[in-house]
Amino acid sequence: MSILKWFERKLFTGEVVEDYGDLRDERTGIARLRTSILLCRRKGKLRLVVRSVGTAPLSASAQYSMIDVTPQTLQRLSEIISDAKRQLERERVA
Repeated sequence: MSILKWFERKLFTGEVVEDYGDLRDERTGIARLRTSILLCRRKGKLRLVVRSVGTAPLSASAQYSMIDVTPQTLQRLSEIISDAKRQLERERVA
């Protein structure tokens, strides 16, 4: 494991239980932007971590957003996904 991955796990994510991969991987000019979701365990709690990484030849940045995994948050995420699916279907029909 690289030293950067070790620091990432130690400081931000904790143990990665599941890496769901990139949701977005795009290039804008010389920069590359990636957004991924990880299921992590940190201090005994499960969390969904949305990781956004931007890289360019002379710079890089990373942002982490953490969502506690609870029955309530999972229910809310399920509702959000169902609503997004309905909206997408409406746009396809129109």
